[in-house]
Amino acid sequence: MAGKGEITVDIAGAMVTAATRPAEWLVIAPVILCLGAGGILLMFRKDVRQHAIISLGALGLLVLANAVLMARVLDSGPVVMTMGRWLPPFGITFAADVLGVSFSLAAAVVAFLAALYGLMDIDNTERRYGFYPFLMMMMGGVSGAFLTADVFNMYVWFEVLLISSFGLIVLGSRHVQLDGAL
Repeated sequence: MAGKGEITVDIAGAMVTAATRPAEWLVIAPVILCLGAGGILLMFRKDVRQHAIISLGALGLLVLANAVLMARVLDSGPVVMTMGRWLPPFGITFAADVLGVSFSLAAAVVAFLAALYGLMDIDNTERRYGFYPFLMMMMGGVSGAFLTADVFNMYVWFEVLLISSFGLIVLGSRHVQLDGAL
């Protein structure tokens, strides 16, 4: 019982009590796919021959996941998933609407085409220094930024993509590239 001047807080009111439906997990599939592929590429950092194959496969799956998510959003409306069972602003919430999924899908297609172009243009030195892991981590940040439901988490995902993009900028270690990263 709250006495005079005491504040009572209803913790249960700030939590999601319903179980997460399987369709809601589709919202975070693009982010988990990219970050997982980036982690796998880092485990195979000595064997750069596998990087292009793993990246192209993961980016193809990313395009597919975004296309399936777009079909789901167009069919049933926005899909929202709250992680950790805490409602915003305490929890991390992802939301897929038509605009966010459109941007995420467009970015995935561009990244897939960039990785295809990278097969011809990126030499083994740049692959050894992490072109494909940086690309996958950057796409994880891009997907997270487009599919998040609040400004704070968008900022966090923007930082993930920004750090990865700086890694891509300095990849050749030429003077102009290093100046561009600063």
